[in-house]
Amino acid sequence: LDEIGELSLAMQVKILRFLQDHKIRMVGGVQETAVDVRVVAATNKDLAVEVEKGRFREDLFYRLNVIRIHLPPLRERVEDIPYLVQHFVEKFSRELDRGVQGVAPEVVEHLKGLRYPGNVRELENIMEHAVTFASGPVITMDSLPDHAATAETVQPENDVAAVPAEGIDMEARLADIERRILLNALKVTKGVRKEAANLLGISFRSMRYKLAKYGISAADIEEL
Repeated sequence: LDEIGELSLAMQVKILRFLQDHKIRMVGGVQETAVDVRVVAATNKDLAVEVEKGRFREDLFYRLNVIRIHLPPLRERVEDIPYLVQHFVEKFSRELDRGVQGVAPEVVEHLKGLRYPGNVRELENIMEHAVTFASGPVITMDSLPDHAATAETVQPENDVAAVPAEGIDMEARLADIERRILLNALKVTKGVRKEAANLLGISFRSMRYKLAKYGISAADIEEL
């Protein structure tokens, strides 16, 4: 359920009832059907604040907030942009049958400097335009939409302690940093956990605890 925070209070009641009873009624139907599903909901709003303001039901909030995953905005994870760019190139090249294979380095650097008020969806739209208008197998600056090509860029934040004006979730930021450090250490040691623990100056017991804490599985390690 994307943009769960935008639902009207009336629709929230229906979602809550479904989560409680696990039953649905088809449009135009009279009988209820039991369903066994898991619900993943997303929002860019602080639902706790929305609850306080009376715009989101408290009971629904607690129903949904069983497992919470905080994903920082794209501008705070610039290192992900090259991978997202390539993913979107492959996606749209396939869907649009364009034969585009890559992106020029200067384009990637430019994209890393944009602010992305529209987050990942904004980058996706930029790349769809770029793939559509690419004149060859490699996307150049000429392929970008005008608003992206001429937008003012900002230098990537080298200081992990930088705090944007709208604030941050400090615990989530620190957890994200620690998880990345663990994955990088495991990549350096080719997945050998004891060597990664030594590299980080922690005990093997602490390494095992942290891997479990951040949900880093053996399969994740094998993919590094």
